[in-house]
Order: sequence, then C-alpha cells, then structure tokens
Amino acid sequence: MAANLQRMDLWEHIALIAQTVGLPQLRGFPRTPDGERPVPSATAVERSSLSAELDELAGVGEGLFRKLAENAGQALDNELRFVPFDDGLAVVRAVRGGGTIFVGADRELLYQGSAVGFEDGVRAFRAGTRTALERF
Repeated sequence: MAANLQRMDLWEHIALIAQTVGLPQLRGFPRTPDGERPVPSATAVERSSLSAELDELAGVGEGLFRKLAENAGQALDNELRFVPFDDGLAVVRAVRGGGTIFVGADRELLYQGSAVGFEDGVRAFRAGTRTALERF
C-alpha cells in the first residue's frame, strides 16, 4: 500500500534493487584510472621492421588468423597489420568480421572482435583476460 512507503536516500533504493534482482554484473572493461600505464597508440608497423621476437609473435597471430579463415571457408587474402604493445604484438585483421589477436611475449593469447577497440583490448590483456588456444 502506498501509505506504507517511506521516502529514502539513493543507497536504500540501490540496496532494494540489489536484493530484488541480484548484484550488478560488470559489462565490458572499466576505464583505466589515471595512475596506471597509458595504452600505446594503435600504430601499425611493417612486419619487416619487427625484432626477431616480435616477428615470431606475428607468425603465431597470422597462423591463428589463417586457421580461423579456413574454418570459416575463407581465404586469408587481406593484409594483416602488426601493432606492438607492451612486450607483445597485436595482429589485426581489418576486414568485416575480423578482429585482433593479442599475442603476449609468453605466447598467451586474447582474441577481440572488430567491435572492441584497441585500447580496451590492451586493457583486457593487461587485466589477464585470455582466449584458450582450443577456441581458435
């Protein structure tokens, strides 16, 4: 009944909603606080200019994109872009339905669809989000 309702502050409303529908779930990746490392710009470089270590990571990413294309019945006939970040390399397939494979120096992987921006992908990789090799 409306006569039994009391006017409350915002926190009581949030507590009531949390009790009714459950705790909130985080969607996407939160923005990096100002005190953390900045995300490098997404500047692609020629593969020939990569160090031997990064060239090896480029081969890992290219091989995985080749496998994804074959599984989809496509040819990998478009040019891949290579973007160094931290100690790893982002391999970008810039086509409709493409994406980015982040390959760390330790060969850990993160696949992000083309709808996810480079900065959010780097932040997710830094936060420990990974894609299992079996998913490719």
